[in-house]
Amino acid sequence: MKKIVALMCTYGRFSYVRRSIGLFLNQDYENKHLLIYNNAPAPLVLDVYNENVTIINNHIDLISKSEYTDVGTVFRDALTYVPSDADYVSIWDDDDIFLENHLSSGVNYLEINKEYEAWRKRYYFYKSGNDYIELLDANSYTEGACIIRKDFLNEIGFFLNTSLVYHHKWYFEAEGRGQFAVAEDLFPTFCIEAGQANVAHISGLSSNDDLNTRNEVKQRSIDFGDGKKLIPWGEEMVKEYLDICFSDFRD
Repeated sequence: MKKIVALMCTYGRFSYVRRSIGLFLNQDYENKHLLIYNNAPAPLVLDVYNENVTIINNHIDLISKSEYTDVGTVFRDALTYVPSDADYVSIWDDDDIFLENHLSSGVNYLEINKEYEAWRKRYYFYKSGNDYIELLDANSYTEGACIIRKDFLNEIGFFLNTSLVYHHKWYFEAEGRGQFAVAEDLFPTFCIEAGQANVAHISGLSSNDDLNTRNEVKQRSIDFGDGKKLIPWGEEMVKEYLDICFSDFRD
């Protein structure tokens, strides 16, 4: 069975990370590993060791030896920690919601369709608040929905020193080469969430390249959990949450 690594880059967003680990462990694909690259100065630590989850705490650019100034460089460094035996990488944003078959859907598709380097579904869910969820056509930049062959990701990598959003160089390269698979089946495996109260999105001011503005956004995104250790959402909590969110669409 091919191995997939879910790559999460986060800036200490404790509440999101707790949920996201639970969503990862709920995936129905067996040969998987979650790599969390936390680039906030305060470390994230799991309450109990889990062999399927690794946390790297580092807020210093591995090359320049200074603090990070752009997200592309964060991803570049995070990628160096992906195990050499991985075949695929899933971009696992901490604030997105992944249904239980997200990893298996992408890997199975790419294993059958060898001509493609990256995969996503055509449709995704959009969640705003506790009650509003809609089904949308993913005709825009939705890197969080994607699974990529690791060798291709290593080859192409990321845009560095760019805005907070458009740093996934591999995304545009795969599209340009005609090697981006867009699965047409209707039911999504991925959901973008508009946000939780008191937890700012790192891309909230992404069109502004001013360093001071970026630092302001980063500071507003801190949710360190007051020094508590990470206790991931449990299986029952995850399943109940997914059922509440998406049961109307499953029926």
